[in-house]
Amino acid sequence: MSLHGNSYEVDPMLSGMRVELVFDPFDLAEIEVRASGKMTGKAVPHRVGGTRARRRARRPRRSRRRRPGSTT
Repeated sequence: MSLHGNSYEVDPMLSGMRVELVFDPFDLAEIEVRASGKMTGKAVPHRVGGTRARRRARRPRRSRRRRPGSTT
């Protein structure tokens, strides 16, 4: 599941179910998962790759060689 741009693992048995998440918005390290009003476990932070944006591709460098007959 995803919450505020972070990924978490939950019990696979909850797949497709509507659940309630109980958490402190200032500390997303601990999230309680409830289904039908009963606690079913905790969401575990899951990190794949990282949170940094991908680097943009660099533009190819232009040749700085002077052309024959150029005065500069």
